[in-house]
Amino acid sequence: MILSGIFHKETYGAYLKARQSVLCPGGAWRTIHPETVQRIDLEVLKGILDRQGYAHFQMGESLDDNNIMDIAGRLGPLLAELPEELVSYVRHGIILEVKEHFIKAPGIDMQPFSREAVLVHTENSRSPIEDQPKYIIFQCLAAGKFDSPTLLFPMEQIAGNISQEDKEILKHLKYRNFPEAPPFYRKENGNSVFSFRDFGDVPLEWIYKGNEFSAERINEAVENLMHTIYQTMPYEIKWTSSSIFVFDNTRFFHAKPENLQNGDSLDRHLDRIRIGMGPLI
Repeated sequence: MILSGIFHKETYGAYLKARQSVLCPGGAWRTIHPETVQRIDLEVLKGILDRQGYAHFQMGESLDDNNIMDIAGRLGPLLAELPEELVSYVRHGIILEVKEHFIKAPGIDMQPFSREAVLVHTENSRSPIEDQPKYIIFQCLAAGKFDSPTLLFPMEQIAGNISQEDKEILKHLKYRNFPEAPPFYRKENGNSVFSFRDFGDVPLEWIYKGNEFSAERINEAVENLMHTIYQTMPYEIKWTSSSIFVFDNTRFFHAKPENLQNGDSLDRHLDRIRIGMGPLI
């Protein structure tokens, strides 16, 4: 069967209280402590990423653009930052400067540049798989004591807490207006992979192609996914100057809690590079 519908948080909002709780500053998070290193050994980095899906290093000083792009480029092809609204935040067409320029974001895509929470998502979830990043690397150039951390939510744990019927629905559910995007849930090399975003107040328009279920049941599966994500205790990455963090976008959702500090100081400055799933050239 083929069915289309719209998910509204006003009707299916059982997850909202859990979202507010986990994205509140000082929530119940598991801190990932960095390893202090003088240089990043690429083979060691690859081994850590294969084993646990993330790596956190504290460097003596920040890497320059050429060095950080060289490390990223040895993990996979670098993905360009193409949206026109981001041009002023991009260096070399590759490095995105994630700085808190706004108290309140002018739109959901600008949340990373504000003090607002960045809701749970996988990067580029509306794009075809080949255009989605495998890895994302962040380098912290500046951070204040009370700046927001980055949160990671493990996909395998989330999938283990969702019913088989919900997973069956999510395997056949996609964004209606982005037909080339993958389904919200899939199995890849035996691993559970989600490609999904919490769009906040914006309704989620979907299309379903699978066994017969009602639109209400499909919306319940989305609601259950959101509730399960936000009930999962995330990992916390506390940012310090010259720290580097790399994670696997096919193994973790990520988010940022709201920054509630007083005053006009907007210290948090991360550089982000996205690394594709294609082969190294």
